Amino acid sequence: MKNIRTFKKLCGQDGLSRTTLVTTFWKSVEPEEGRQREEELLTKDDLWRVIKEKGGRAFRYEHKDKSSAKVVVEHIVSSKLGPKMLQFQQEMEDGRAIKDTKAGMEVDAAMEKLKSRHKAEIEKLRKELEEAKRVNDSELEQIKEEFEEAQEKLRKATIDHELLAVKKESLKKRLRAKAVRAAHGKCSVM
Repeated sequence: MKNIRTFKKLCGQDGLSRTTLVTTFWKSVEPEEGRQREEELLTKDDLWRVIKEKGGRAFRYEHKDKSSAKVVVEHIVSSKLGPKMLQFQQEMEDGRAIKDTKAGMEVDAAMEKLKSRHKAEIEKLRKELEEAKRVNDSELEQIKEEFEEAQEKLRKATIDHELLAVKKESLKKRLRAKAVRAAHGKCSVM
């Protein structure tokens, strides 16, 4: 549900109407089972149903038949969807930081929860580590490893969360710098 809410906020109502859904792996299921799954997605799945209701289209991509890919591309080209911006793009264009866009707010809340879980795990492991040291527990090394892994997860989540504060111009600069580093074989995380 969180992904559905985020996708809706990322696209906006206009973006949902211009969404093209493509199902794959038709050769992996019996035709009737595939048809039932597709029907279920289009009628029961909140995201797919909403996209269909807003005017989005669904297609089947059959790996053995390249013409199915052509049908999808022809639909996109012939529908003249044009270079309209998604809601997220418009919000960024308006000068908002990622975390201040509707989709960004959704992700920001999820990142806060993730960081809280990591902090709680670290605190629990810290107590276990202290107890293991006190009683000379044989699991001390494993607890140390888990503690260090939890700290690393929190560090990465914090960095990812801080990236939500970035505005469009700063994001462009970071991406350009990353591209230059990649071109010189020194690619690293933003």
